[in-house]
Amino acid sequence: MSLSAVLSPILVLTLLLMAATVALLYFRFAARPDSNWPLLYYACAAAYLIRFEDVLHPSYFCIGLGIALLLRFEFLGRIPFRLLQVAESGFLLWVLWRCYGVVLWWW
Repeated sequence: MSLSAVLSPILVLTLLLMAATVALLYFRFAARPDSNWPLLYYACAAAYLIRFEDVLHPSYFCIGLGIALLLRFEFLGRIPFRLLQVAESGFLLWVLWRCYGVVLWWW
């Protein structure tokens, strides 16, 4: 098996998306909520979604993006803010699960 077959573009980009997802999971709880990094993540994830359309479901992605926008503009109280953080964490864990399946060639 050649190295080019192992390091296909979908595999490399999926691993980069997984690394960015783990970083966002960490920084979502550690950094300020008005940071622009989550929006950059979602822009990159949207490009990944357009390029590899069978990996992430567009409806779920839009829900995750909506939650990120609600968290970004921080007009919520403490309890709804925490609930949305948990909901976005669930979405990001789903992204990790789907990417893990791509790395292991499940789908």
